[in-house]
Amino acid sequence: MMIVDLVDEFDFKDRLVALGAPVQDCENISDIASMLSDWAADDQNRVAIQALYDELQNPETTVLPEIDVVLADILK
Repeated sequence: MMIVDLVDEFDFKDRLVALGAPVQDCENISDIASMLSDWAADDQNRVAIQALYDELQNPETTVLPEIDVVLADILK
């Protein structure tokens, strides 16, 4: 039996908080995308977001498509 790690909106918020991003529990994905865009203006924060994105590319991890889009858009 294959076990897959699913990263949903709540997991995504938890991971961002662990990075130091100013995320609130009540924020939705579009609010988070806007905040992350501003937060990623700092090079250190951008590196942290890139590391998170790379971590989430693990084949054993399933990421909701909207989360993948948010991260990919920020890292363009």
